[in-house]
Amino acid sequence: MAVPAVRDRAEASDNHSVTTKSVTMKQRPHLLGIARELRDRIYTYALVDNDGKVEVSSKASRLEPAVLMVTRQVRQEARAIYWLKNRFLFTICKFDCLPILNFSFHLVALETNKPHFRFTNMTASLCKCNHAIGINETNWMMWLKHVHAFPDHFPRPDRSYFNLKTGHTSNQASSHNLAVGAFGMVRDMRDMP
Repeated sequence: MAVPAVRDRAEASDNHSVTTKSVTMKQRPHLLGIARELRDRIYTYALVDNDGKVEVSSKASRLEPAVLMVTRQVRQEARAIYWLKNRFLFTICKFDCLPILNFSFHLVALETNKPHFRFTNMTASLCKCNHAIGINETNWMMWLKHVHAFPDHFPRPDRSYFNLKTGHTSNQASSHNLAVGAFGMVRDMRDMP
């Protein structure tokens, strides 16, 4: 007869612990349970660098931080904060346009999915190693093509970029003048289809 009494107390104890756990779980705050304004402040703190500049590496495997992959709701709420409040910096060497091109295609996809989303915070600079003669011809052609297609995303060097140091041969000087002329021609074709 004592066994049923022990069983009743055990069941009552189990029910009490389940109730205690559910109350504890409900009281524990989680990100999506707080007000949107506070979540936006948290997203800004987590996603925007202090100076607002993000250097994009040519070796980056993904373009967005992992926090944007947590849930669909977090991604929808925080993506605009990440893309619109940071300035993305590229340093391009030897006119290799693939990193900035992949980035631009990602932005076009974002803008297509969200028509109100207009991204303009990107700065690309050409490192001085570009004026070396060993530039890959494929890189040149791709760069010229995309300078015309994405004029706001690709920097166009001017004559001062190709300043020649003493000791360059006349062939090197001719190559640099050709490069400046090619970029000038693409710049002049900007309004053409």
